Order: sequence, then structure tokens, then C-alpha cells
Amino acid sequence: MIWSAVACHRFASYLQQSTQPFTVTPMRMLYKSHRSEIIGLYQSHLETLGIETMLKNQFTEGTWSTDPDCPELWVLDSQQYEQAVVALQQLGVS
Repeated sequence: MIWSAVACHRFASYLQQSTQPFTVTPMRMLYKSHRSEIIGLYQSHLETLGIETMLKNQFTEGTWSTDPDCPELWVLDSQQYEQAVVALQQLGVS
């Protein structure tokens, strides 16, 4: 797995600022679409709400109908997953 520079920076700053013991919560995939502009819009909205996210497969190439690795939006902290689902539902995403 390759982390984006932003995710690595956030992870490092979390470790530096945290006074609590470090615990790992698994990431969860939230949304998948061949339309990267929609994924970016949803990511921006969630980050505005304080939900940390990460994009996977954003630079994959292939045809729309055959590419199994289309862009995915992941929530970094699985404890924020339900909050992210509700936020996208309020935007009309099903």
C-alpha cells in the first residue's frame, strides 16, 4: 500500500501531538466511482467536517467499463465512518 504524502504528514503530526497511547483503527472504503471529480468533491466536503479521508487508485488508467481499480474514497478512522455515511447521504449520495 502506498500512502499519499498528505496522509503520511497527518499521521506523523498525530503521533507528535498525541498524549494518548497510539492505537490503530482500520480504514474503511466509503465510496467508489469512475468520476474522480465527484470523489474529490465528496472528499473536500468530508474534510471540511473534520473527517480525515484518503483517495486510492486516483491515477489508475483503463476504460470506464473494464477498470476494476477505479478511484476510491476511504475514511482513515473507522470510528468516523458512520458520520461520513450520514454526511454523504445529506448530499443525496446513496
